[in-house]
Amino acid sequence: MGDAGATYRLGDAARKAHLTINQARNYVQFRLVPSCARTPAGHMRFDEEAVRRLRLIGRALLAGLSMQDIRRFLETLDAEDCGALQRSPETVLARVNERRAVLDRLVRELNQACASPERYQAKGCRGVRDIQGVQQ
Repeated sequence: MGDAGATYRLGDAARKAHLTINQARNYVQFRLVPSCARTPAGHMRFDEEAVRRLRLIGRALLAGLSMQDIRRFLETLDAEDCGALQRSPETVLARVNERRAVLDRLVRELNQACASPERYQAKGCRGVRDIQGVQQ
């Protein structure tokens, strides 16, 4: 794979983590990503570990976690107390599992709606079949 000692410029690190440059910069400023190296000109450099952490933050946000939840989760990871993620019902892992259950229910409902759209239409709403008939 890549060089273990490789470092990336801000834009490259953001791209690898699927974030915008502003998002990556903000996560460093919010101290969610440990201090990264700087060039003599003051430009940030990110190693693979920092990029992984940026990616984790981005995914957690996409999953709907709050910045407070993410900060708490990262502090737990930094303290190397991953068992705490499973012991407490108030943990980020518990919140992720709750969100997963909500998303699973939504997926089932969307599949049902696709199978029987007439069951999910508002009263007085023209059905998909009616609209298709007008277009033909």
